[in-house]
Amino acid sequence: MKLLTIIQNFFLHHSQFKKEKTDFLMLDMTALNKELNEKLPLYIPAQSKIESHASKEGGGLKINQDLKLKDIFESPQKYDLIMDILADEKLVSRETHIWLDHGQGFKAVMISVVKNLQLKGYYSDNHYYTNDEIRHIVYNTFNIEIGIDCIKHTTNDNTKMGFIPLASEIGKIPQIPQIPRIH
Repeated sequence: MKLLTIIQNFFLHHSQFKKEKTDFLMLDMTALNKELNEKLPLYIPAQSKIESHASKEGGGLKINQDLKLKDIFESPQKYDLIMDILADEKLVSRETHIWLDHGQGFKAVMISVVKNLQLKGYYSDNHYYTNDEIRHIVYNTFNIEIGIDCIKHTTNDNTKMGFIPLASEIGKIPQIPQIPRIH
């Protein structure tokens, strides 16, 4: 009960509390400590799957934990095109779409891709995906667990994601200027 010790030390060493109040609080904390030690299990198993930090949706605390990248795209064609672009960049397998790059900082690149696709208009709705939702998207799509802090600290650096075009530019054929013929 490290927290309890810290709280007790705080009350003991701060002169702004009168001795009577400190003694009264110490008795309460000692009783609380005893009660917690009796009721808490000695072993708490670790969770192997990602647990939600939960975002508010419809009044409850729920998020879609089954989100995959392909499910949130505006169209299957745009998803396939982006996967081809990522394969050209040697980030994913062209056939399986499994993430291939496991070099230093690969999780930040993965997060940047997901965030930049959102900013560049590839997703089907105007929903802003939270850090927790991004974590589930990455896990369900690429089977790689990423900590929420990694997602929070990864910026949307467009200079590194220049290979991903704007969604509005997809499908537009560039106009080739006509060269006048000389007879």
